[in-house]
Amino acid sequence: MTYAFAFFASIFLVYLCWPDKQAHPKDSRLLWEETKRFRGHGARCRAYRDGRVEAVGFIVGKGGGVITPERFHLNDFQAIHGGKWTRKIYDDFGNLREVIDLMPTLNLPPLAPQPPTPASISRRDYGFRVY
Repeated sequence: MTYAFAFFASIFLVYLCWPDKQAHPKDSRLLWEETKRFRGHGARCRAYRDGRVEAVGFIVGKGGGVITPERFHLNDFQAIHGGKWTRKIYDDFGNLREVIDLMPTLNLPPLAPQPPTPASISRRDYGFRVY
């Protein structure tokens, strides 16, 4: 009985101390993550410390699929007013260190001024005439 208990206890200790390389490999932490979005469409590219680069294209609410990093860089979802292009940089421990907005690097032309809509004109000025 004591030999059986010692055997199972030693197996349990080996199980607890066994290195779990698949769940937490040292070099699988994120180095940076870049996201391009416009409304419901977008793409995300992630680079890991071990040199892997993975890219995913997605449609919000409908899922997504794996794309190549080259296709990620060719996508221009963000090149329209209202789009978003961000880059997140992570430190050595996998914590978020910095978030950079890359939209100003596109140098988009400013939007043309829009004429006022009837909803934006106050009620007092609606019937007012200047002679």
